[in-house]
Amino acid sequence: MSSAAQVYEAWLAVVYDEDEGLTGVQTEGATDEELGAFEKHFAVKLPASFRELYRLSNGTTDVDGHEQIFWPLSAMKNAYLDPGDPNATWLGFADFRLQAATLYLRIDRATAATSVWLDRKEPLTATFDDYLTCYAEAPLFWTPSGAEDE
Repeated sequence: MSSAAQVYEAWLAVVYDEDEGLTGVQTEGATDEELGAFEKHFAVKLPASFRELYRLSNGTTDVDGHEQIFWPLSAMKNAYLDPGDPNATWLGFADFRLQAATLYLRIDRATAATSVWLDRKEPLTATFDDYLTCYAEAPLFWTPSGAEDE
């Protein structure tokens, strides 16, 4: 099973409040047309694992059991072009504790290579595939500040 499928399965298993009937945080998946329009709009090539995950679920409806939320494509309204990093586009795709920390996908515009960063300051993984693998195994593998106090 791919890492994207493992993450999706974990989202399906999330239960918050049985009185409200929430049985997961997954949403309907994005279509290939929506993903293509997103890539065209931001002039980027998304990694295959990102496309796979978002075809399964276009973000999450709420925070998962680890206080993280993956934004739907429609919420990723801004791509950051950093003058200090002119060869990359930065896309915020998830956050922890309602933006106490934001996770960014850094996409090299020349090579389409990707990496995942915490608040555009600290690299977490060399690829989005690596990020999904780590997230599937231990969602808070990156130990956000303040989380270790609980």
